[in-house]
Order: sequence, then C-alpha cells, then structure tokens
Amino acid sequence: MKNYRKKSLLNLFFVTTFVLLFIFFYLLNTVKLWTFNSYNMALVDDNYIKVVVTLDDTLLFQDNNFFYYDNKKFLYKIENKEKLEDEVILTLKLEDNFKIDGDDTTLLLPNIKKSIFSLIIDSWRSK
Repeated sequence: MKNYRKKSLLNLFFVTTFVLLFIFFYLLNTVKLWTFNSYNMALVDDNYIKVVVTLDDTLLFQDNNFFYYDNKKFLYKIENKEKLEDEVILTLKLEDNFKIDGDDTTLLLPNIKKSIFSLIIDSWRSK
C-alpha cells in the first residue's frame, strides 16, 4: 500500500509540473510588451524640441502622438519637417512644459508589441 501511495504522489507531481510548464510557455508566447526606439533630441524652448530621425522613422512619429522621457509621458504635435539628404529634422510642439534633466537627451517612442519569448530570443542574438 505504501508503494502505491508513493507512485501516485510522484505521478501527481509530474502532472502538475507538466501543466505548470505548459502554462508558462503559453504565457511566454501570448503576453506582449511594447518595444521602444530611442532618439536624441535638442531643446529649443520650453514647449519645442528638435529630433533628427531617418526617413523611415518619420512615419513612427506621425503615427504616435506621445513619447516618454524620464518615465513621464509627453504629448506632442509635429510643427515642422526639414529634410536633409538622408535624415529629417522634426520640430515637435509639446503640450506641457518640458525641461531636460542633466545630460540625458534621449526620448523613447513606442514602436511595436512583441511577445516575451521573441524578446528573449532577440536579446540572445544580440550578444
């Protein structure tokens, strides 16, 4: 009788481990997180900043109307586009007063959503 109880507990342990492992991999593939692109900026005024981007990234700025700086969300409107050879200088008008903290001049713009599993694979490939 004792041998039967040991096997049943062992089977129960393997079944629960398998189910939890299945749920873990399912969540790795279904839960999605935002990826962000970082851009350098120059402060022109309290309400205006300039950003140098490529031609492809101008669509990303047109699709979004906000960016993150220092863990705060700022809304913007594109005021002016100056085309150079391969790049575009965008002048963004901000709705709130904006001040640069220290030497940090990068802003983060949301790009696309990716699953956690694909983010893990991308981070392994980059090394």
